[in-house]
Amino acid sequence: MMELQADSGVQEEQNILPAANRKYKDTIFRMLFSDKKNLLSLYNALNGKNYSDCDKLEIVTLENAIYMSMKNDLAFILDLDLFLWEHQSTYNPNIPLRDLMYIAKEYEKYIKEKGISLYSNRQQKIPAPQFIVFYNGNRKIGERMEHRLSDAYETSNGEPALELKVLVININEGYNQKLMESCQILKEYAQYVSKVRTYKKTLKLNEAVEKAVEECIQEGILREFLLANKAEVVAMSIFEYDREWEEELLRKEEFEAGREEERKNTEKERHRADSEKMRADSEKIRADNAEKELLLLKEKLALFCDVEPEAVIENKTCSSIYEVPLMMQDQGLDDIVIKKLGLEERPCDMTEWKEMVHKILNPSKDITVAIVGKYVALHDAYLSVAEALSHAGIETDTKVHIRWIDSEELDDLSVDPKDIYEGIDGIVVPGGFGSRGVEGKIRTIQYVRENNIPFLGLCLGMQCAVMEFARNVCGMEGATSSEFDESAKYKVIDLMSDQIDVDKKGGTMRLGVYPCKVEAGTKTREAYGEDLIYERHRHRYEFNNEYRQQLTDAGLVISGTSPDGRLVESVEVKNHPFFIGTQAHPELKSRPNNAHPLFRGLVDAILELKK
Repeated sequence: MMELQADSGVQEEQNILPAANRKYKDTIFRMLFSDKKNLLSLYNALNGKNYSDCDKLEIVTLENAIYMSMKNDLAFILDLDLFLWEHQSTYNPNIPLRDLMYIAKEYEKYIKEKGISLYSNRQQKIPAPQFIVFYNGNRKIGERMEHRLSDAYETSNGEPALELKVLVININEGYNQKLMESCQILKEYAQYVSKVRTYKKTLKLNEAVEKAVEECIQEGILREFLLANKAEVVAMSIFEYDREWEEELLRKEEFEAGREEERKNTEKERHRADSEKMRADSEKIRADNAEKELLLLKEKLALFCDVEPEAVIENKTCSSIYEVPLMMQDQGLDDIVIKKLGLEERPCDMTEWKEMVHKILNPSKDITVAIVGKYVALHDAYLSVAEALSHAGIETDTKVHIRWIDSEELDDLSVDPKDIYEGIDGIVVPGGFGSRGVEGKIRTIQYVRENNIPFLGLCLGMQCAVMEFARNVCGMEGATSSEFDESAKYKVIDLMSDQIDVDKKGGTMRLGVYPCKVEAGTKTREAYGEDLIYERHRHRYEFNNEYRQQLTDAGLVISGTSPDGRLVESVEVKNHPFFIGTQAHPELKSRPNNAHPLFRGLVDAILELKK
């Protein structure tokens, strides 16, 4: 039989699909519907369309799409849909898994040809897949049925995370009459197959095929196709029906082999169960011995420390500090304390806390956030900031990885921020005092502003954001704080006028809780969900109102002020995923079961960009 070969010149002229270089015979079905005219006719019949232009079909059948002797029959794009069609003469419920492999290859090919980036922030569009099997085997099935990938799952837990549906259409003679009348070539193919099967009951296979071919030619069934490809059709038919017979034998052999394998597996399972019981018994003995040793140790400690044995508590190593209360409760420490202090005994519901710990230990997502400061060598200097990020991660089922960046590294202009912040999803610039490392913070903030990286500036971090905006957006060269340069031309951060004559620095310190009026329509307002909020402060220098108009005209958003409007409390940048600077220290109010809104907003923005 002639093997179909890929020949681009002939294909374009005759509208023939490219054929894979196969070591096995093709099928008559695929040969028939490799002709674009026939393919379009079948598509129209299935979908109630009336297309006549074959060029609207974009053929995407994979060449050499072979996996463990499997092949993809027909694949094409039309009406922005991707169709994968298969022909089966033997019943096979595993087609969804095969189609999953095919569609993965098709999409891989598609994105390469279209130059699609899977790492873009924009949602990329791909053609929607449809999977159809045309079945004409001997097994009795209805006119139509559906195979699902989820049917193959060993366990079923609600709606499957991955599903693939394949429509199976019975194309044996006598089935799907409406479809057959709408597609003459399909009807004639079914008639040919029926004749072969009828004659095969009384004749040898080669004789049955020859007789069916001759009779179809005389009756005008696939006449032109059979006249042009008689030898190939005969060879293909013999091969197809031989294969059916072989596969039937194989299934019988597999059944017998399966019974033997089942017997062996039963024996193995018995041995495994015996071994498991022995192991469990051994572990129980070890556990009992360990418990006895622990009780003896507690009694010894109690004797020498003058406490009751039940008051000796193990200090076990935990994966998270938030596990410690649960570990202590499991050992009854709360009851011991209540009894010793003579307090009223009340039930302690730790359900919410347990759920929180579960989230900590089992995050579904992960992100990396940089904390940029000059004290990063001592992580505890920013412990409250790191914990506030962790709290936001708990609420969003996210593991927040911290990358510590020394801002002094970026004081060196030869250092490229892009190299420093490779793989960073968001950046926090916390508070501090003094000029050391400030220029590195300003360069960092310029990088996040220009590259749409989620940013949160705290206290000095907010002040640096104002300095950066003034320099690089408003053109105020050298804009800074009077804390760093009293003689600077643009002191966008400065002491308030009523602070200048105060001799003692403590008198100029804004320390403690202060109210803040949050502007509607800002990301700060969106995060807090309130018009008036209260935050803790510890700083001397403030946003210089002398430059308020100039900065806001250039696009800086003042999102929060003191209730009288005199003090700027928070700023934002327009058209940025998340860019907020606050004069306060919100990290001090964050809790593991109640993350601070600004830190939660930062993490939410990062997760949204990673979708």
